[in-house]
Amino acid sequence: QGTPYVPELMVQVFGQVQALELAATFAANEGQLDHGSFNSGAVLKVYDALVLVDSALRLFADECISQIKINEEVCRLNAELSTSLSTMVSSLYGYPTGVKIAKLALAENISCKEATLKENILPEDVAEELFNVKKLTDRHAMVAMFEKYKTLKKVS
Repeated sequence: QGTPYVPELMVQVFGQVQALELAATFAANEGQLDHGSFNSGAVLKVYDALVLVDSALRLFADECISQIKINEEVCRLNAELSTSLSTMVSSLYGYPTGVKIAKLALAENISCKEATLKENILPEDVAEELFNVKKLTDRHAMVAMFEKYKTLKKVS
């Protein structure tokens, strides 16, 4: 559920922090730091800002972030439908081919994998692996995958 006012409070807090930072900057520009005094206005304003941010972030974490529930199915579906996946085709066949796949996916409301298969650009088993969003989050798996399919590459 979360507390609906906390994100709005965060905007207010960071507005206050910005004002404190500005006050500290003005104080520093006026030479207050040159006196070496710990009680200078600039140091106090920076301290106030840090205390305020610390408190606000703790409240935000407790009241909002900790209560976020992730819908893994929706996230996976959004990732699979993202036209940014056309870069998988661009990496192998060049930018124009990637753009063609992205446009087709958008026009027909299908995934880039489906668009690639529809255009007969990749065999189904290769497309299945190249468009596996879980695998794309693992750098080492992705590098290995591109090494595996480097013979398909038509651009340098």
